[in-house]
Amino acid sequence: MIATSRKIVIQSREYGFVVICSSKTWHNSPLSREFVDHVIEDIGLALFSQDTALKLKIERDFNKDIVDTIQALMVTIHPCGTILSFNRRAEEVTGYREQEIVDKYWVDVLITPQERLEYQQLFSESLKRPHASINFTAPLLTRDGIRRYINWHGSIRTNIEKGQVGMVMLERLGIMLNSPE
Repeated sequence: MIATSRKIVIQSREYGFVVICSSKTWHNSPLSREFVDHVIEDIGLALFSQDTALKLKIERDFNKDIVDTIQALMVTIHPCGTILSFNRRAEEVTGYREQEIVDKYWVDVLITPQERLEYQQLFSESLKRPHASINFTAPLLTRDGIRRYINWHGSIRTNIEKGQVGMVMLERLGIMLNSPE
């Protein structure tokens, strides 16, 4: 029996060894070595990708836990105006679950029907300005029909490479007022 082994190393990280055993004489030709090198590289890249995906998931889950412990509403919005995420406090205040409102247009969820056009225009104008943030108070109608006024701080996030602009909106100082009846 003939055996040969090679280390699996990707970006200076060792993932182990590949051992090739054969009962026949293995032709150590340049073509055979190149084939084995490619197979080992593919295995290494697959292990590296799996390792990276796991690390990213752990980091994303950790960040989500931090955002969920903030005692203020936090909403992130795609460049097109749809909701990307909604923290636990936003769920509690609005009565909507994050799964229900992700990919819905933010003014349709966060702004009362009468003021939607006004705040959509505010959002559009804000994205055109060179400022990195905006502050505004807006009426919110909860799922239960309660009208609240939320003091928002919007932090504009740009991705120049992709030509995208989005926003992270945070309830400023935890101030919420029910509308006067």
